[in-house]
Amino acid sequence: MVDEITTDAGILTVNRAFEWQLQDILMILDSAVQWLISKDIRDPWRPGEWPRERIKDSIKRGEVHLIKLDQHNVATITLQWSDELFWPNYPADAGYVHRLAVATGFHGRAIGAELLQWAGLRSRENGKEYLRLNCMATNPTLRRYYERAGFICRGELLEPRGLASLYEKKFSPRSERA
Repeated sequence: MVDEITTDAGILTVNRAFEWQLQDILMILDSAVQWLISKDIRDPWRPGEWPRERIKDSIKRGEVHLIKLDQHNVATITLQWSDELFWPNYPADAGYVHRLAVATGFHGRAIGAELLQWAGLRSRENGKEYLRLNCMATNPTLRRYYERAGFICRGELLEPRGLASLYEKKFSPRSERA
């Protein structure tokens, strides 16, 4: 599946990732974490510490996407149809976003916001009513970002890296965009 998103920055192509692209995905994730560190934004991830096997498994399930702008890898997003780790015992009514990251040098172009919209549209097309995600409760910058995007905090959950904030966005029945 390849989707195109027209933005002010140009045309983003959202491509299903393949296992041979794992290194490209890890480079984007590392780049995003290095940017957070440079801005003194607390995040438990450190470059090179990504759960490679978990990401590989997500790639095999078709959940990981690599985003290009003018043939440059600029972002990655994982969209799942269940998330028992952070949202256990919830009905199958949502898409779950993980590892949304934009590479350094491509920030400030609304790429992350466009990818959240894309994930919402894909979720609706798959019969889902919500889009859910989580971030660290100790990251007020990211929390504000999701809240500005229309997500509502639904609680917190203690996980191995610390306290996570759980966010959810219900789709508007008349809106084509999430």
